[in-house]
Amino acid sequence: MLQQKLDRRAALKARHRAAIVGAARELIDEHGVHALSADQLAGRADVARRTLFNHFSSLDEIVVACLEAELQAALASVEDAAGATEAPTPGAPLDDLEALLHAPDLASAVVRISRLVDGPGDTTRAERVQQEAVRHVSEPLVARLLARHPGLAPLDAALVTTTVMNGMAVLAAAWLEETGGVLDDAARRRWDELLDHLFSTLRRGFPAPQTSSTRTPTEGA
Repeated sequence: MLQQKLDRRAALKARHRAAIVGAARELIDEHGVHALSADQLAGRADVARRTLFNHFSSLDEIVVACLEAELQAALASVEDAAGATEAPTPGAPLDDLEALLHAPDLASAVVRISRLVDGPGDTTRAERVQQEAVRHVSEPLVARLLARHPGLAPLDAALVTTTVMNGMAVLAAAWLEETGGVLDDAARRRWDELLDHLFSTLRRGFPAPQTSSTRTPTEGA
């Protein structure tokens, strides 16, 4: 009887959390992240205002949960496409991450995620929310690498994953600025090109800056 009561309580908690996150995503799509309010969110989720803060400590934490949901949905679609049981490339965790993150529709997720942190001012808040979401999503990626590459040191798994995720954040910002987040064929091709550039750069390293002594006569003229 006690276990049944605990199970019902856990199920209710999960439903409330899902309803809050779902309602937040809808409201942000409709009005933008900076218009999100606790009262409006409680009404849309059909829960009491205090229920919001029984599940989340702040509105920022709810936005983080929305970001996590978008990122995890994107990664899940990639797992389905690539096949989660695919054998890892021996000694190549970076190749493993590249195959995983070349998501069929990751560009769409980038656009949706940008709406969650877009808005006038408060850049620090947006960066904090993004960093927290990336941290949460990076953890399962690190665990995936360690499971698929038993010889990989945990520190190295964390380093490569964090480097890739932060690199993706940089190229996502560049891609959104360049394309305006318009999801046409050209923009999707450009996204793939930027992803290729990220992983190529991580493999070969960054080129040394060109100095006057290395310029050709034509360049120096």
